[in-house]
Amino acid sequence: MRRPNDNTALPGREPGLDTKQVATWLGYSPRTIAQWAEYYQLTGGNFGIPSRRHGLRKWSFFESQVQRWIDEGGLSAMAHAKPKKKTGS
Repeated sequence: MRRPNDNTALPGREPGLDTKQVATWLGYSPRTIAQWAEYYQLTGGNFGIPSRRHGLRKWSFFESQVQRWIDEGGLSAMAHAKPKKKTGS
């Protein structure tokens, strides 16, 4: 996996990545990354990809947090997790 490289950050500050950049980096669709970000928020950071919400449908990610999450096995856990089936009437 090739890590994104953005040199537009201020000195001492890490640039934020958007959903599409993270999706390209990890090889998943932006929709999948957004779902994982939603899981992260809903579980208080216990499951899903580290993220911050901006409005209803916009997410941002810090490369260092995502890389740490990958290194700690988060990507592997998400890739093997089975989504819950919706129960409808």
